Amino acid sequence: MLVSSDASSNPFAETYAAISGRGQPASTNVQVFFPHKHPMGKAMDLNVRMDATVEEVIGFALWTYWKEGWLPKLNEGLSGEDDPKWEIKVSAVGWVMRIAEEDGEVDDDFPRMSFAPLQNGLANFGFFI
Repeated sequence: MLVSSDASSNPFAETYAAISGRGQPASTNVQVFFPHKHPMGKAMDLNVRMDATVEEVIGFALWTYWKEGWLPKLNEGLSGEDDPKWEIKVSAVGWVMRIAEEDGEVDDDFPRMSFAPLQNGLANFGFFI
């Protein structure tokens, strides 16, 4: 089995690859939009563990984005891990999760979700999984 060097260098692999809900009895589907992705219309469909935190779902989405080669690359324009912007662009803590419309437009009636467990965050907004 060949593994591309790009996949092995995925900075999210060690921490977030295991958040997948595949084969888990308690999992849920989440659609994720990336604001810098052009065109904006395509959502990433993820199946995640029900006990995942918002941070873990963000990290899993970033892992998937990197693994599937979505553009623009998350590290585009950065000089490497020593770049001061690396911690923001190539780290789950540099991102937030917001409730969005079906077309990906952020619903400003809802604040960003905290890094609490995903099911708690959605329940706080009146969405129950």
